[in-house]
Amino acid sequence: MIKELLIAFISLGLISCSAYQKISVSPEDALNKGKVKVITNSGNEVKLENILYEDSALIGMKDSVKIPINTSQIQSIYLAYPSEPILTKNAVYGTLALINLSINYERVIVGANAFDILLKASFGFFYVPEGIGEKSKNGVQFLVQFIMLHGRASNFIEYGIGLGSWYQPADATGIQSSINGLNFGSHTSSPSSQEDLNFFPAVNLGYRHQKSLKSPIFRFGIGFPEILYFSIGYGF
Repeated sequence: MIKELLIAFISLGLISCSAYQKISVSPEDALNKGKVKVITNSGNEVKLENILYEDSALIGMKDSVKIPINTSQIQSIYLAYPSEPILTKNAVYGTLALINLSINYERVIVGANAFDILLKASFGFFYVPEGIGEKSKNGVQFLVQFIMLHGRASNFIEYGIGLGSWYQPADATGIQSSINGLNFGSHTSSPSSQEDLNFFPAVNLGYRHQKSLKSPIFRFGIGFPEILYFSIGYGF
């Protein structure tokens, strides 16, 4: 039910989200080429689903309605770019960020031309130094997000929203000890010895390079809890 509602919501904007070529074509070259954008002599913009030739006349199709076309009133016609294949259904990638390290799995739940919605699940480890929080923390991280991709070909703007959690066991000293070792013996406050579980909103905004077919994935951007992140993985 949720998937059908999401598809219906996105479908309302598919025509307006179409990208059009920059070079104008003649009405004859636009016949049976799919979506077109027509600019009239008065400067009005009309987007049609197709241009057909019926009964010795040009006909524009919009919402299944036939609209007669007078070529003397047309200034220019622009063809829509061909639809790109939707992304592969699955993706796995690792993410390195300022305060965490994670492995992530994504599944496409809505695939549409120039707009996709994915469901993401993430598991990893986090370390928050004392300078950022009231006291240093380290433990495991869980995260679930809806990821929206907007773009064409292999380049996407990515933004996501969801819910994450940090869990610090009562004896969470392993990561802290490793950090201390990297500091060459410098003093760092020990984390709390109490068990700790926190929930937080998980958001991000960034760039993604991913082709429609099976291919590598590269991501980078800003967000919370990552602050700054970089990812590399594979879509399949």
